[in-house]
Amino acid sequence: MKGGAVIGEGVDGCVLSEPTWPCAASSKIIGKIPNGKDKSFVSKIVKMDDVESYYLQAANRILGPQLSMTYLAGLRGMCSPANSGHMPIKENMVNFITDKKDLFAWKPKGQACEALKHKFKQGIAKTHKLMIISRYPSTLEEWVHTIMAKKIPINYVIQSVNLGIPSFLGILQMFYKHQTDELINLDLHHKNIFVRAVGSNIQFGISDFGRCLLRIRNNEQSSTAYFNQALIAMNVSQKSQPIYMYYRQIAFEARILHYCYMNDLERANPDELINAYVNDPEVKKCATISNDILIINLHHYKDYLLKYPLFIEMLEVIQGIIKKDKTSGKIPPYDEKEKVVLEFIITRYMAVSPIVTLLEQLLYLSDTLYDELTNISTNYFSGIQTDVPANGSGIYKLITYVNRMITSPYTSKGSLIDALTSIQSVDLKAVWADIV
Repeated sequence: MKGGAVIGEGVDGCVLSEPTWPCAASSKIIGKIPNGKDKSFVSKIVKMDDVESYYLQAANRILGPQLSMTYLAGLRGMCSPANSGHMPIKENMVNFITDKKDLFAWKPKGQACEALKHKFKQGIAKTHKLMIISRYPSTLEEWVHTIMAKKIPINYVIQSVNLGIPSFLGILQMFYKHQTDELINLDLHHKNIFVRAVGSNIQFGISDFGRCLLRIRNNEQSSTAYFNQALIAMNVSQKSQPIYMYYRQIAFEARILHYCYMNDLERANPDELINAYVNDPEVKKCATISNDILIINLHHYKDYLLKYPLFIEMLEVIQGIIKKDKTSGKIPPYDEKEKVVLEFIITRYMAVSPIVTLLEQLLYLSDTLYDELTNISTNYFSGIQTDVPANGSGIYKLITYVNRMITSPYTSKGSLIDALTSIQSVDLKAVWADIV
């Protein structure tokens, strides 16, 4: 999130800074609107029906003001954006003229800023809203590029990452363990995680809440909507992109869910389903070029997990969920086990996916890191107990964390509901600390 005028965009919003876009003088102010020249904030103009502000408000409730300032590109205020028909206050006219000029000088096409230019002439004060959001130094992707450009020693980078992981895991689990709200960010890819250097330490945070699933606990209507929206929110029936192999932010079990749905394997034997996924020609091709540990290790997971009855049962429940969705003609009523499975899969987007994303980006730093991943995983799944190599980078902790989180739900001998509930409640920081 670097400085100057229009600094970024997505499908949903156009982001400006220095100065931030001003509010219309007649606008109602929600929260606080800082000085337009304050470099600690950016402005994001989105359509009125955009739901990110709703999710950001929930995120602020979950973390509280202090943690939100540190670990979120958090929402600080909202208003109606100024435009030619709804001018800003006199003191902000210069900022308005500057921002308008910068917006119309923005060249990229096909996303939010271009759409905003077309809408501007018609007036945006009543069709759009302005969000003031905390600024962050760089996305995970930008940070990795900086490391490569500056040729920072890899072992130092991995050591710094490992030190920053426990606090990040503590924040991530708060989103699905909070007493009153459960907020799951389903899109924690390399551009939606930010990195902040604090002295010699690193902090990771969340920069975007555009695609989320929110539930208010002890609210029957909210819980019903949560499960009704689950498959849609996870894009299980999406046909345009095979999310089971190209998107590192997708949870492991959600990938199986999507592959099963897309390939009509809900009536196959569970082992046929997982073998079809692992041996799919496109998936195998992807595994040869991908830095995604869930794709690289897919054959390991299959060989290891098929030995455990709980994994077979998990696949059967996944298939049952798909059968209901395809045959009911409407949103099906899920039974208790299906709800436990769906909630477990959804929470993996916070508990595991961000570490998968982080690993994927770190592997771009050196081929030796990729070699470490494959060697460590081969030893892990072959049962070879080896000491941590003295000359290793330290990336084994990230690799082992993911491998444990993928396999541990299915290795117990109790019921599937008990196993998933137990893993979902585990302290992620304790899991990390146990990796020595």
